Amino acid sequence: MKTSEFKKRVEEMGYSGWTTSTNDLVFESGTLPGSARVSLNRAGTYHAIDLPKRVVSVAQEFAWTPLAEREKRWNVVIGNFEDENGDLKLSVWWKGDHGEFWIFDTVALEDLSEPENIFTDTEFDSLVAYIKTQPNGDTYAKIAELGKREVR
Repeated sequence: MKTSEFKKRVEEMGYSGWTTSTNDLVFESGTLPGSARVSLNRAGTYHAIDLPKRVVSVAQEFAWTPLAEREKRWNVVIGNFEDENGDLKLSVWWKGDHGEFWIFDTVALEDLSEPENIFTDTEFDSLVAYIKTQPNGDTYAKIAELGKREVR
């Protein structure tokens, strides 16, 4: 199940969702019982409390959907260089624990699989929106678009 389909189905049942700094999708309602948390980084990881069965079944279906089938995931590489040892290092956009974005310029190729270096489509759109608020943002947003590489 795609992330967008999951969100739509949950919203149709009266719940709203948001993504936490730990990359979990939480949904609840101010008027309906229960809540749930589903990991966007690990398939099969979820926690539901006091939800109707129909809502739990949608959460379970999404939780057990392999990550690659949920949503495309991206690294955003904006440069590369060789360090003093001749090892390839990358400059990448990185997401922090509280929704902030940073550029790290000493990322090894094998570190691209770390969660903070991976953006979903939604997170990438948020990154581009943030970049555009910065000086010369339109130019840097284009660079981010060019550096967008699908995680496989």
